[in-house]
This record gives sequence, structure tokens and C-alpha cells, in this order.
Amino acid sequence: LDPFAGFGSIPLEALRLGLDATAVELLPTAYVFLKAVLEYPKWAAERKVDLAKEVEKWGRWVVERLGEDPDVKGLYGGAAVYIGTWEVKCPACGRHTPLVGNWWLARVKKGNEYERLAWMEWDNGVRVVDLGRARAEVKARGEEGEGGVVKAGGREYRVSAKNIDARRETARCLHCGAEINHRVVDGKVVKPSAKKKVGDWYVKWALRQWNERYERYLRGEIMLEELRESPARPTILAKVRLEGGDLRFEPADSQDVEKLWKAAEKLREMWGDPDIPTEPLPEYERRQMMVCTSTGACKWYQLFNPRQLLALVKLVKLIREVGRLAEEEKLREGWGREDAHKYAEAVTTYLAIALVNFVRHNALVNHWEGASWQPVRHVLAMRGIAMQWNWGDVNPYSEESLVSYKYLNYKNVEGLFYLLSAVSGSPGRVRVLLDDAASLSKLGGETFDVVVTDPPYADDVPYAELSDFYYVWLKRALSGVEGGRLVPR
Repeated sequence: LDPFAGFGSIPLEALRLGLDATAVELLPTAYVFLKAVLEYPKWAAERKVDLAKEVEKWGRWVVERLGEDPDVKGLYGGAAVYIGTWEVKCPACGRHTPLVGNWWLARVKKGNEYERLAWMEWDNGVRVVDLGRARAEVKARGEEGEGGVVKAGGREYRVSAKNIDARRETARCLHCGAEINHRVVDGKVVKPSAKKKVGDWYVKWALRQWNERYERYLRGEIMLEELRESPARPTILAKVRLEGGDLRFEPADSQDVEKLWKAAEKLREMWGDPDIPTEPLPEYERRQMMVCTSTGACKWYQLFNPRQLLALVKLVKLIREVGRLAEEEKLREGWGREDAHKYAEAVTTYLAIALVNFVRHNALVNHWEGASWQPVRHVLAMRGIAMQWNWGDVNPYSEESLVSYKYLNYKNVEGLFYLLSAVSGSPGRVRVLLDDAASLSKLGGETFDVVVTDPPYADDVPYAELSDFYYVWLKRALSGVEGGRLVPR
């Protein structure tokens, strides 16, 4: 028995040893993963079902249908990832200025040489400086994102420092150079007082204005132009292509930004759809969930720009459609209804797990790092959901990106091959229970020979709170829809 089973590594080892294993979890998100790690591979092995091949087939179907969707087709072009940030309307000059937390695009070092070295510069717009593979000396100033000096090929380059410092509540306009440390008092923008801070910092106020207008636009209460003229709004800085295994960076253009607004128009037409996660973020007291109080992003859908959100909602619908089609396929092949339903349940679960892996790499609260060949750091990399100034917007059906939905589903299949081989010869049985380790009420007084567990680490990671980030998407992909409402399947 493992009463804190998590993602199931301990009961999986018990199965590999031929033992009967019972895995208990309280969190619904972890419960779904336990079924994928333990229950479905065991079921497939006993019935000689090549589950990995089936998941690969249906995953390919999802990607192909998404690429054909008229609402999504054309929104990504040939880019694998777009690098975006927030921009705010400067109180001094009135122009929208990007707030860039890190100008580096790639800084991948191997030995004494940089395998990839590139960064952005500002010249009335973004310009890319790309040294490719280079022997260079790089000295960063202060924090990791503080820019620095690059010496390469007999030349010296200066990489800009970030122009946003949220802790000090100040920013700098890239157009006019003005310091943006203004305050907002009773809805009016005022210059900061030398004696004390009053009201809200202008940038935080502007972000809250965006989230308020974002919902009002989607509800049909304001027009697109008013949304576009918000004091803060998302924008695209650069785009990344992968060619011959190498990264190619290009500045974003006006058409790239325009695609965000086209996606917003599609979302407005869909508003009220139960697959848009409009639930409020839980009001946890822990600091890891402070994104709501600081930016006004207090509903789950507000953690995504319009293009990200539209792609995720479309993926949810396609995964749910797979559940219906997969079950019908097996019934036509003569399977019993129970096994056909179990097969469809297993396939959609793996597709939904690839979805939430994609979700954590495709949000306004992920982070473009650039220090590795997988430069998009996922949302929970810092053990919380936090405001970010450089985020990645990932093409879901990209052939090259290591965090596209297509690639992540391939990695799922790869893992499933291992799980099937690990349990296929085991005589052990497995149970996965959604229950409380404090009571174990579903075990009915059953006894066990061995209890092996790895309990949670107190408050080191807020598992329950952060698992909701996955849960709001899992419950949509694994539910049905009747009368415009989600219902259990």
C-alpha cells in the first residue's frame, strides 16, 4: 500500500516485482496520472492491446484536425514559438512600450564555446543580434536577466538591461526613456510622491485594467478597439523557427501581433462555451498564488493570451471527440461495451495528459529562459504561478518544438511503451483509489503486508493548490457536455 501515491513510482516498482499494489491519492489530478501510470498499462497488457500504438494514432488525428480548424489555421505561420511580453501605455508619451524582463534569446554554453548566442535590441522596434555558434566572453550584470557585455570576434556588444523592475515598482519607456513609476489614485495617473507611495503602481493598475477589459470584450460589452487601447496588453517581440536542428530568431512584425486579436475575435464568438475555464483562481493564502492580487488575473482563462486560449479550447474539444470515436470504433470491431469504454477512457486520458503538459508550457505565466535547448520554462518551474515579462507562445502542431502538443504526445507514447513493457509480465494486481490517507475509508479495514510511501513535504511545494492549474483542463477533456454544461462521463 502507498497511501500518498503521487505519480505512482513506488506502486509501479511493486508491480514490476510481481506484487499486488494499491495506490491511494486525494488529489483528482494525481489520481488521473496514477490511472495512466498503473491501471491502463496493466489493463492493456492483460488484453493484449497495443495501447501505445493506439494513443499515437489518435494523437496524430487530434493534431491533424487542429491544423485543419479554420479558426486556428493561419494563426501560427511557420514559427515554432513566439516570444511575447506585456506592453503598457507610457504616461509620459502615450505610446505602448514593451516591458522586457530579459533581452537574451539564447545563451547555450558547451565547454569554452557558446553553441547558441543571440539577443534582442531595441531600435524603434525589436532587432535580433545572432552570433550563432561563437567563442565569446559573456559578462552579465547583476541578476540573470540584467543584460551585460559580449566580446566575440574582436568586437564588443552590449546587451540591454531589463526595463522593468516590479519589486522597485518602476519601468522605463523604450520610446521616450521616461521612468514609469507613476501611481494611480482614484482612477487618475499621478506622479510619484517623494515622501510616500500612494495608490497603485501604474503598471499593476494597467494589468488589472487589461484583465477587466478582456472579460468585458469577450462578453460583448466593449468593442475590439477599446480592448486594443487598454493601458496594458500582450504583445509579441520575436519568433523562433527551427531549421536543421538549429534555432533561428526573427523579430516579430505587425502581422504576428495581429494574430492575437484575430484569436480574440474567435473567442468572443465562443464566449459562454463550457470549455473556456472561467472559474476563479482559488483564494489561497500561500504566496505561490499571488498572481491574482498583483495583476487582476483572477480567473483561469486570464492566464492565457487569446491565441493560447483558443488553441487549448480547441484541443479539449478534439480530445473529447476522440473519446466518442474511439469507443464507437471498438464497438464496431465487436468489443464488449465495458472494454470499449475502458479503451476510450485510457486513450483520452493520455491525450489529456499531453494537453496539460502543453498547457504548462503555453501560458502568460511561463518563462522564456534561453539558457538551454528547451528554452520555455513551464509555469510551475518556480513552484508557483507568478507574473512573467517574457513568455513563450507555442505552436501546438509544430514539428520541431520540444514543447508543442504534437511533440509532447509523442513523448507520452514513448513513456507508455516503457510502462507496458514494465508491467506486461507481472502477475501482480493493481488498484488506484481516490481517497484520504488520513482515513483510507475505501479500503474497508483491509490489511497489507507492507506500507511503503513518500509523504508530502509539508509546505515546500503547494501540491493541492498548484494541481488546480491542471485540473481545470483535465476535467474538461475527460467530461462530456450536455446542455452547455460539463457532465461526468
